[in-house]
Amino acid sequence: MNNSGPKLQIGKPGDVGMSAEHIALLRTRAKEWVDNGSTPALSMVVARRGKVVLHEAFGVYGPQPDARALDVGAIFPLASIGKVFAATAIMILVDDGLVGLNRPVQECLPEFAGAGKEAVMVHHLLTHTSGLVDEDVVKHQEANRGKVTIPPLEPNEYPMIHELLWLRWDAPLSKAPGEQMSYSGAGYSMLAEIIRRVSGKNVAQFMRDRVFAPLEMKDTDYKVAPAMRARYVERSADIPDTFPEPSTVDVPGGSVGGYSTAMDMAVFCQMFLNGGQYGVARVLSEAAVM
Repeated sequence: MNNSGPKLQIGKPGDVGMSAEHIALLRTRAKEWVDNGSTPALSMVVARRGKVVLHEAFGVYGPQPDARALDVGAIFPLASIGKVFAATAIMILVDDGLVGLNRPVQECLPEFAGAGKEAVMVHHLLTHTSGLVDEDVVKHQEANRGKVTIPPLEPNEYPMIHELLWLRWDAPLSKAPGEQMSYSGAGYSMLAEIIRRVSGKNVAQFMRDRVFAPLEMKDTDYKVAPAMRARYVERSADIPDTFPEPSTVDVPGGSVGGYSTAMDMAVFCQMFLNGGQYGVARVLSEAAVM
């Protein structure tokens, strides 16, 4: 196993077998997407073989008429990339010998009860094949609202996720485990709870300690600190699925959450391309990445 993995460095397209003309076309297209209103803002990193050949920002920081031009330090909400973070945390715990992919979810979450659920393994939650269908889970959750006794919060729990878990624990499976892939935010909320119970830290705390800090992802977190607020990319509230205001407190939900820059996310991705390592920081074993 290597003692280090290459870090991203600035390079030229020709150095890594890429076309300078095609990279220039990417830059042109990105500007066109902003100019024609397809998106108000985007930040782009293009890299190959550890060399960054394009790192630019296009658009503006917000919908205000006087919004300033975007720069590469722009911080975006990550939405469902939070699932990738939760999956990474689970695989770190697998490397640590504290979680087994082929072990029943009920071993960590005994409240996850009901017909057939003893056959749901951790890997089913990771691969969206647990049999949980979000539409059905949400219907069950709302039917349970006001009928389920929700216990007090523990110190490192996030209130909304705590409530949702207790409204969902007895939601029936819509399919047998492994029968069908159905994108499941509910399953990733349960993975976040496994992380919390096994490690003693919620996803935000765990990712800071085991991923963000070792990789020096200084612009990535589950909240936006006041000092970084000016770098947050705002979108008009009438854009679907938008995040007009950043959270100033942790939102460690497992399914969605987190804020970052394009370059920090490129570092995160390069760690996987390096087999789980970036520089001298090993985040995952090569086996876990494979």
